[in-house]
Amino acid sequence: MKIKEMETEKLISLLCGDQFMNTKALPEYDIPSLEMSDGPMGLRYQKKDKDSLGINRSEPATCLPAGVAVAASWNPDVAEQVGTIIGSEAAAYGVDLVLGPAVNLERNPLCGRNVEYLSEDPLLAGRLGGAYIRGVQSQQVGACIKHFAANNQETEREYLNVICEEDVLRDLYLKAFEIAIREGKPAAVMTSLSKINGTYCAENRWLFDILRKEWGFDGLVMTDWFGLDDRVKSAEAGLDLEMPGTDGKSTAYMVEQWKQGRLDEHVIRERAECIIRNARKWKIPKTKKTEEERELLLKENHEKVCAAAEEAIVLLKNKEDILPQQQGRKLAVIGEYAREPLFQAEGSGKVEGAGKEDAWECAEKWNGADNTPFAMGYRRNNAGSEAEQQKLRDEAVKTAADADAVLFFLAMDFGFEGEGNDRVQYELPEYQVALLKEIAAVNSNVIAVVMNGGAVAMPWADEVKAILECFYGGQGIGRAIVKVISGEVNPSGHMPVSVPAFREQIISDENFAEQTEQVTYREGMFMGYRGYETKKIPVQFPFGFGLSYTTFEITECSVEQEKITDCEKTVLRGKIKNTGNRKGAQVVQLYVKNPRAWKARPARELRDFQKIILEAGEEKEFVFSISRELFELYDERVDERTVPQGMYGLELGFSVQDIRAAQKIEVTPVFPVPKQIQGWDKTERLLETKAGEQIFEELYRKITEKAGGIFAQRLKEEKNVREMLLSQPIRIVHLMIWNEMTDSELIAILEKVNQELYHDYREKMRSLEKK
Repeated sequence: MKIKEMETEKLISLLCGDQFMNTKALPEYDIPSLEMSDGPMGLRYQKKDKDSLGINRSEPATCLPAGVAVAASWNPDVAEQVGTIIGSEAAAYGVDLVLGPAVNLERNPLCGRNVEYLSEDPLLAGRLGGAYIRGVQSQQVGACIKHFAANNQETEREYLNVICEEDVLRDLYLKAFEIAIREGKPAAVMTSLSKINGTYCAENRWLFDILRKEWGFDGLVMTDWFGLDDRVKSAEAGLDLEMPGTDGKSTAYMVEQWKQGRLDEHVIRERAECIIRNARKWKIPKTKKTEEERELLLKENHEKVCAAAEEAIVLLKNKEDILPQQQGRKLAVIGEYAREPLFQAEGSGKVEGAGKEDAWECAEKWNGADNTPFAMGYRRNNAGSEAEQQKLRDEAVKTAADADAVLFFLAMDFGFEGEGNDRVQYELPEYQVALLKEIAAVNSNVIAVVMNGGAVAMPWADEVKAILECFYGGQGIGRAIVKVISGEVNPSGHMPVSVPAFREQIISDENFAEQTEQVTYREGMFMGYRGYETKKIPVQFPFGFGLSYTTFEITECSVEQEKITDCEKTVLRGKIKNTGNRKGAQVVQLYVKNPRAWKARPARELRDFQKIILEAGEEKEFVFSISRELFELYDERVDERTVPQGMYGLELGFSVQDIRAAQKIEVTPVFPVPKQIQGWDKTERLLETKAGEQIFEELYRKITEKAGGIFAQRLKEEKNVREMLLSQPIRIVHLMIWNEMTDSELIAILEKVNQELYHDYREKMRSLEKK
């Protein structure tokens, strides 16, 4: 039976989920049910007692590096591999749709959900998010990108109204989604729970129009779990699917609204057709694996996830080249997190890990048990009586004093980060930091290993020789840490976020996680490194930073054309050389330094990057494509992306602060954005539009017929009245007939003329796009 022949009540029944993790099936119409499962840090598949908060047990799965750790690799291949892992395990259980990735930006380090998010930069988040999606969908499983949009805090998330300017939304918070959707083509998009500028995301027509009409998305749009306020408004705005199921309550309500004429049938059919089309597309026949086959798959994926974790580790400090450590030296391992690594957070993404490798055990295998003593030092979350805690501290200090070097583990304690709550402190737990300082007092060779989701302050950095930032690196992080410590792996991770030196430096902190139902993004475009660089705030570790056991130099840098229009393309070529004595990888980061424009812009913005592997002494060429996308911004005057004219800097670096080479390029728009016509502009500007021409002719007629007083005398003396009027400010011409045209009428005229002015501009731009 064709969709158009289906009963309306049947179509309405499709608009709400079935039970907790499925869409509704109608077998008699060949409409299958899609089964979903949580991600993105691993498959949280529950056979029964399903929930959205990670409370009930799920089936064993590979615990992946968290989003922020994946982003620290700066490698789309790693993101795609991670997506492939979760996709393969979803297929093994017959799952059709994985709820991930999450590409919201890390606006503030204290956001509890930063662990799942990728970066503070939309290009890095979007590109790696797109790669993750490709990985998932390579396994014949759909990916659902989330949370659309501006889900940047957990506090009051169900009621929060995010106030944010449209240009900031488009150039930052929506940009990550746009890039990921264009590059990954996900099966579905999940809305966030909050409002944006007064309208819930699940019923926000403006958001859905951008998604579908501007970006060309043709997949499924669904709510977050229980994330719906008004079902009729949401359907009319463009939302397809409500999740989870409501035992028929939502369907009954929608049927009643339709019968009473409050819900148009074409809306119902449009939403249902989208669900049917995507259900048929993504219900791909899969052969569920047996328990033995799944166990084998988990073992294979464990090796892959260990390799991914290696690229996620960022070397932040390496004083006196203390790393890599020499095998056979006495290396004390201290901290409970060395035995129980913190590699995931609480919430819907919590995974029943299929395995783990703790760092102490791996260190013993590499360095020998006699050379690798362990001391607990503390219990996580500072558990135990005061006497027990003191005993652990004393044992740790004694163990450290007898060692050549110390591997000390710190973590943002279990339960401090994750879905549903934001962090209350920027610093790591005080009991861990206090012990670190005691140990540094008896051993000058301390290597700090940090596990966390969002960035953390490290005021103790001067007291240690080396720092490894591991984020939440997944179940293979223990092995990866030891491979880096030993030198078997040369660290190549770079920071996907900035690390302010202390909380007061965090630009967004005055407008974050307050116990109110509204938050205003007052920092605008100057969030993260965009603000720190523009305002010259000296952070502790800048965006893009990461050390290596070798050294690199950019030896050449040139741009083919030094002047282009915004419709032309050119290339930036360069060479990078490994000037050290071991193999390594470096991320070449392309930043654009913006000229002055009609509105304030960040001083420097990431526009491209490449991760390049080089043998010792090897030199390679790299090429970046240079086009309008690198320079454009959203211009609310014309509701278009435009390119301000000016001299731009093309800067190559190893972090946002470590610029190694640069070229300049002058960019000129083919069609500059016309200046808005205002009352004190010359009247001749009215002739720039057809509406303005007609208005001028009317003004000319009225003036020549009805002008009085001193204006009448002057008109008699003027030989060319038309030219005289055109040379006068519009406001002066208006005063000649003030009794014929009110101020409000003049304002309305100018609004009409400007609308046509910008409409004509948009048409010119679209004609260029077609060419």
